[in-house]
Amino acid sequence: AAAALSWLAGDEHIRALIAAQGAVPAMMELLNTGSASVQREAALGLRQLAADQHIRARIVSDGGVPALLDLLEATDTQTQMLTALALNWIVEDHNVRRSLVDQGGISKLVRLLRSESVGVQREAAATLTQLASDHKIRPLIAQADTLAALRELLESPDLSVREEAARASRALGDVGPPAPHGGDGGSPPSDASARAAAA
Repeated sequence: AAAALSWLAGDEHIRALIAAQGAVPAMMELLNTGSASVQREAALGLRQLAADQHIRARIVSDGGVPALLDLLEATDTQTQMLTALALNWIVEDHNVRRSLVDQGGISKLVRLLRSESVGVQREAAATLTQLASDHKIRPLIAQADTLAALRELLESPDLSVREEAARASRALGDVGPPAPHGGDGGSPPSDASARAAAA
């Protein structure tokens, strides 16, 4: 069921229809009670639903932010990566950014910068970049530990991680080495690659 809902949520023409029929609370229940594989599909589904700003508001009102923040602490790195990816889309809204900060989201994302998974590192850095677009939140992120972790990622062997770390550093006003050229690895993974990771 989780995989089917996640797949349907990826179709912009079907997205509003399944949301109207209860996809958001269904995803939320799976996010909170499912196995690791089900939680991954639910996180991916919420990310896809969040592409619609009206559905995004429903995700937030139904408690999506605290549920996803809790899932950042999962032991499964694929779950962490997809959860950070979902949050990156959800925090496009200003009020949601403040909610995430108030619930301790910054420290959880910063911890993920030191994950052993390059996918987790990349998505955590990307979400911090999104948060840093708010000038009131930026100083809260730009603590010594955050900047140190990002500088370490600038030396990552993975191009996409280096690009996202450089982007986050610039957003925080910490000028480091320029982002490496070549490819668009700094962009969030496509739904296809995210689904492959969730498999």
